[in-house]
Amino acid sequence: MMTIGWQFFRKAQLGVLLACAVGGALVASMKLAVALEPPEASRATVGAALPGRITFARAGDIWSLSNGRVEPVTREGGWLQPDTSGDGARIVAVGMYQGYSELFVMGADGTEPRQITRNRRNPLDSSDWAFQPHWSPDGQSIAFITDRASFYPMLWRMNVDGTGSRQITFAAHGLDAIDSFAWSPDGRFIAATRFLGGQSQIYLIDVSRPTGARALTNAERGAYDPAWSPDGEYLAYVTREAGKNVVWIADIKNPDRPVPVAEPEIARSPVWSPLGNAVAFIGMGNGAFEIYSVDIVLAGPELVSSRKPSAVTVQFGVDPISGLSWTNS
Repeated sequence: MMTIGWQFFRKAQLGVLLACAVGGALVASMKLAVALEPPEASRATVGAALPGRITFARAGDIWSLSNGRVEPVTREGGWLQPDTSGDGARIVAVGMYQGYSELFVMGADGTEPRQITRNRRNPLDSSDWAFQPHWSPDGQSIAFITDRASFYPMLWRMNVDGTGSRQITFAAHGLDAIDSFAWSPDGRFIAATRFLGGQSQIYLIDVSRPTGARALTNAERGAYDPAWSPDGEYLAYVTREAGKNVVWIADIKNPDRPVPVAEPEIARSPVWSPLGNAVAFIGMGNGAFEIYSVDIVLAGPELVSSRKPSAVTVQFGVDPISGLSWTNS
């Protein structure tokens, strides 16, 4: 399983282990750099053309896929988990450092990055980690996970300028942790990967009353990486199965009747198209992680039609733990 292993992200352990997890990153003087230069955009092979723009990470930099072209947004390395605002104007991303991480907001073209967290501490091994930043649907706040006040990460929220940081979820016990998550389109709920009872499951969290979180899945080997459809009616997520992963779609009102739409060897980070008629995800193909998409038609809890997933990137290699962000522009 390729989810971020928070048990490794403790303050006294993180430098070398995290560099390995990012995949090819080297610890530089401060910001984590990458060992290999990413290829020029002209060398990236694009398979299926998709509408809108997908933002993702590769080899420590932020990239975008639009109009059939793959272009780098940043070039200095050390970036992880970018998320584009709903209007397509801004990106929030994780900046990786030796022993801690920070969150930054920048323009959609990578210009004017502005640090919005202050996680470095003295001594360094008491610094904090922040990951998985996501814009709220109204673009007025950013939710993220951090171990700032807990042994394993919990869900927090802050204003776009970094002020007003407040904790949303609190650990039910010592092994409770939250990883990937997604806002509902109306901003009232968050669907989150949570390790509340051993194997990770998808939990529905009411942002105004987070103590009443309830499990939406009961997968034997665990579920993770939820993604909300644009109309708020469905969730896409991934489960671990024997020898493979399965990408599912569930009617939020009937979560016990999910339908499978893809069964790759390894899958991460499903994301809906802005129109809600396709799901993209990161999957293993020919020894590398690539972006795939599958067209879908749903009616209530029933899958009316779907096609075999199509490769969007080919022999390119994307960061599986950084996820995908799909916007209109």
